[in-house]
Amino acid sequence: MVTENANSPYPPPAEFDLPGRRRHQERRLALRALRITRRTRVRALLSHEHTLLTMNTHGRLLHNI
Repeated sequence: MVTENANSPYPPPAEFDLPGRRRHQERRLALRALRITRRTRVRALLSHEHTLLTMNTHGRLLHNI
């Protein structure tokens, strides 16, 4: 089900408006790609913090970040 955003820069598409549907699909794909990259970036940050924590618990110096 397609819910149109009230402050969307696009006019609301007609029932079977193919360019409108394609634009909506492109926007959805872009949002999904952004969400995926954000998720991997968070995972990278978490793993980085984990390495810092393990280095701390083993008493090593943290100069090689």
